Amino acid sequence: MFTLAHIKKFNNNIAIINDNNFEYTYSNIIKEIKYLRNKISLSEKKIAVLVSNNFFSFIIIYLSCLIYKTKIIIINESSFKINHKKIIENFKPDYVFSTIKLSVSSFLKNNYSHKYKDYFIFEKKKKNKIKLNNEIAILLPTSGSTGVPKFACLTYENLISNTKSIASYLNINKSSSTITSLDPGYSYGLSIINSHLYMGSKLVINRYSILDMNFWKLFKTNKVKFFYTVPLMCEILFKNKTFVSNLKSLSTLCCAGGYLEKRVKLNILSYFKRINFFIMYGQTEASPRISYVNLRKYPKKFDSIGRSIKGGKLFFSPCTNEIINKKNPKELLYSGKNVMLYYANNLKDLSKKRSNKYTIKTGDLGFKDSENFFYLTGRKNRVTKINGVRIDLDQIEKDFNVHNIICIYFANKIFLCSKKKISQKTKYQISNTYNLGINNLFVYKLKSIPFNTNNKIDYVKLTEMIKNGLR
Repeated sequence: MFTLAHIKKFNNNIAIINDNNFEYTYSNIIKEIKYLRNKISLSEKKIAVLVSNNFFSFIIIYLSCLIYKTKIIIINESSFKINHKKIIENFKPDYVFSTIKLSVSSFLKNNYSHKYKDYFIFEKKKKNKIKLNNEIAILLPTSGSTGVPKFACLTYENLISNTKSIASYLNINKSSSTITSLDPGYSYGLSIINSHLYMGSKLVINRYSILDMNFWKLFKTNKVKFFYTVPLMCEILFKNKTFVSNLKSLSTLCCAGGYLEKRVKLNILSYFKRINFFIMYGQTEASPRISYVNLRKYPKKFDSIGRSIKGGKLFFSPCTNEIINKKNPKELLYSGKNVMLYYANNLKDLSKKRSNKYTIKTGDLGFKDSENFFYLTGRKNRVTKINGVRIDLDQIEKDFNVHNIICIYFANKIFLCSKKKISQKTKYQISNTYNLGINNLFVYKLKSIPFNTNNKIDYVKLTEMIKNGLR
């Protein structure tokens, strides 16, 4: 993946601009990486927990761990606050890089403590004796539900394969520029950093929301060309033309992490006459990109997730001879060098060998047209993804069963259904628990609950009831 020699190729090119508009070159990055290495002894035998943030220091720590082969468990701040004790107990990391100074008695007692810019560095004295799989580069969480997430183990091969593919179809090069609009604790946000820095591009570091005018000031001042979004961000943009007016430098707009409504896609293509507009589909297990479509080039493929990325293949189970179409969808499978090793729950898992043949079941049902463009029709189970966050609908029902809530998902929204009144407080609790935007949650009062012949909730019929009720 990244090496000092590779970074050195771009030398005096601007690599990163922080939110104070201070510029760092690629040679500056090398100096920071060497400084950190002199401060702590990173190596392929060690494991680090890295709390994600859109900070310059995060990128330096992340690159340093990659270059010196330290396995990195990346987790966002909110999940770390809740699950830090269990994660540390399960994986026994040599280092914890955190912007929050937490009291982790089992880890911090009699251990070293350092500071690097915004991060506290906690270093364990006692070394792990287990032999780690040297293919492992990073571990990323895959669950958006409560409790300790399971982690996808991604290799250096996975990362470089997906990075090169993304850079190729988006045409990222040394003259490109982007702004960090997503948390790098998620695979989508991290892939932006990987693809742009690997190609010698310029990365504007931002810690503001897109609703904050400071974000747009950074965007406009630095003439950002590439903008990466999730569906909710696109919807917000086109409800407020003040934000859209700051996008004059834009050449490429990307959206992934869930379903984007057709009307929003039409608005984007209509308003921006010249930009490339990519709809992308992926999963953390695939590092994360699987397919894409440029709607500027294929404007009639509105509902499609596109074609497979270069080097990858989307397909259906070969054992079926059935006709696969919109009325008879089948589960999508994907194979490629970007497919993870396996899931990991603890330290022992990191010594295992690959458990798949570079192939995963996506859990999504779909079909393809005569031009090999793929389409999604739903999920095989009740796990979905909203704005890049994986959500288990059954888990929400279980966690909030006292409220008799039934969860239905469609059009990038979760409908909280009940015959009882659901308070605004409960709605906010669900939003905070699952890292969901409040605008993705809708309360729907039921007159009756449909059941199937097995006396279980008929979710398909309930979905139709809600759709009809909204018309």
